[in-house]
Amino acid sequence: MGSGPNYVLDKGYVATGSSAYTAGELVVASGDGTKSARATSANAEVLGVNQENCDASRVTTGKAVLDTRLLGIARVLAGAAIAVGDKLANDATARAVPKAKAAAGAQPGPVFGKALTAATAAGQYVDVLLTPGGQY
Repeated sequence: MGSGPNYVLDKGYVATGSSAYTAGELVVASGDGTKSARATSANAEVLGVNQENCDASRVTTGKAVLDTRLLGIARVLAGAAIAVGDKLANDATARAVPKAKAAAGAQPGPVFGKALTAATAAGQYVDVLLTPGGQY
């Protein structure tokens, strides 16, 4: 994997929910646009990538502001094996999984980025070029 930071645009969002956040998990917008939630609904419209760990007790205070990568290259947790060049969506555990191209005549689904490195199994980190608003 590459070394050093690859950020372009990060923003702080108030973490919501009652679960711990892990660096590399995917988040979605929540509430009034100043909050984020772990992306636990598969194929969600991903806001960005959480950049830090935060335990559940801190999240439940409603005051935990976490760094979220919105644009650039981010290190993301894989939810399955990923090949270089795969378009990525999220799974129900807020991790990245390869997204199959929509069938002819079907509506494309949201993707949040393109894999720059590979993962052979879930739980590994991959570098991802974030593509906000992408469809595939």
